[in-house]
This record gives sequence, structure tokens and C-alpha cells, in this order.
Amino acid sequence: MSYVIGKGNSGRRHSDETKGTVCMIRINLGCGHLHIDGFTNIDINPAVEPDAVCDVSNIDSLYPDGCVDEIVAYDVIEHFDRFQYSKVLSHWFKKLKDGGTLLLRTNDWDRLMYQYLTGKLLKSRILVDFDKLVWHFMCEHEKPGMGHKWGFNKESIVSALAAAGFSGQTFIPEARLTVGDYPHSVGPDFNNFVVLAVK
Repeated sequence: MSYVIGKGNSGRRHSDETKGTVCMIRINLGCGHLHIDGFTNIDINPAVEPDAVCDVSNIDSLYPDGCVDEIVAYDVIEHFDRFQYSKVLSHWFKKLKDGGTLLLRTNDWDRLMYQYLTGKLLKSRILVDFDKLVWHFMCEHEKPGMGHKWGFNKESIVSALAAAGFSGQTFIPEARLTVGDYPHSVGPDFNNFVVLAVK
């Protein structure tokens, strides 16, 4: 099965006068430079030219509870610390309508640690020592807000999603995932996972 994200209706709900239907609300949170066609792209940084500038941990000003059909949050949740991420997931859960979905990508720390301990991570990336590994994945970036503050493996993200109310978590190989025009490749040093969760 293949999963295609970002082909279809606009992220802003509107009525189709010719068919009398209502388009889906699809939002891409923490979009950065990954602007997905068919979604409202939201980021706190105006320099990336999002459709809406907003702190994605609180989108009350943009959407009422229970109205969003799809949320994409690529490489976002790790930017919140252990005291924040559960609140953020619960907030996103409230914004989704029943049956709405959250597609989330984050670093796979089981894989990262395995590759570091076996030496494969350092051979395949520019991380040449332990200090650079920790700095790259956990410390504050030179650009504000870009540093990672927490990490997950598959077990911990499933637990966090379940605690927020989500169900039916499915891990999706990125080889089967297309997000807009963003290219994906899966290799022996690929260090992320993608999970689809349902409200």
C-alpha cells in the first residue's frame, strides 16, 4: 500500500458551490520549507513563508476543536521537551474531528543508538564523534527553535499518542510515502520513523 499526502483539496475549508460539498481541512504543522500542496502550511518562523505564522503548540487562533481532518507534523514533536510534548499531542488531538488523522515523523532513537554503537552512523553522516552526535540531535541549534529537546523510539511514541487519546497507530515505511514533492529515500542509515494515528 502507498500513502500519498498533499494531493487534493486545499487546507482551508470551503464550500464547492457546484457540487455542494465541503473540502477537507488539512494542515501541515511546523512546515519549515516543506510546503505541501493541498494543506495549510503553518510555522512559527515567517522566514519560511508559511500560509499562517503560528506557534504549532497552540493553534486555537486558527482552528476550533474538532474541525481538522488531517494533520502532518514532520520532524516537529522532538522540538518539545518531556513536559511539553504530551500537551502538544493532546492539543492536536482536540483539533481533529472524529476519525481525523495525525501523520508524524521523528527520529528513531533505537536505530540511532544502534548505528552509533556499531559505527555505522558515524560512517554515513558528518557526525565524527559523540559530542557532535549529542549536539546534532539534542542541543540548541544556531537557529532559535531548531534544537531537539526530546527523543522517541517506536514504543515511546505509541505510548505518548495513546495517552493523548489516539488509536490505531500504524508505522509507515517511507518508501511507501509521498509527501507533496518532497523526496524520500530509505537506506541503511535512515534514522526516522513515520507513524499514522487516528482520533
